[in-house]
Amino acid sequence: MSGPRDLPVVSSLFPTMADPGFGLAPLALRGPAAGAAAAPPAVEAALTQLLAREPNNVEALHRLGLLHARRGDKPRAVELYRRACSLAPAHPRLLRDLARTLRELGRFGAAIETYRRAIACGRADMALLVELGCTQ
Repeated sequence: MSGPRDLPVVSSLFPTMADPGFGLAPLALRGPAAGAAAAPPAVEAALTQLLAREPNNVEALHRLGLLHARRGDKPRAVELYRRACSLAPAHPRLLRDLARTLRELGRFGAAIETYRRAIACGRADMALLVELGCTQ
């Protein structure tokens, strides 16, 4: 979990998303306007600093993976997602993001397996099922 000293950085970057009860989990970097190209370098720096203190912070690994994926460094994103998955193997959003990135890299077999793992977590929505169907 992030500590109180991380909140000023998080609050300044995402004023409505900083919540000390959830660490960095509320840093939802979704949508085209919130992509890595638009993310200030301070976001990556804050996540990297947090991971230096807490190398097993699943949400920080996930968010850093999102930044790398949106920046186009998909192999690094997969590496970060897999590290996070080793710590939280039943994290459906993380599995979905890993599957999407694997699919974008053309690693369809691994993507299908990962989509199925995400669905097995019990939180399959229509978009996830469609993505799996389009990958097969």
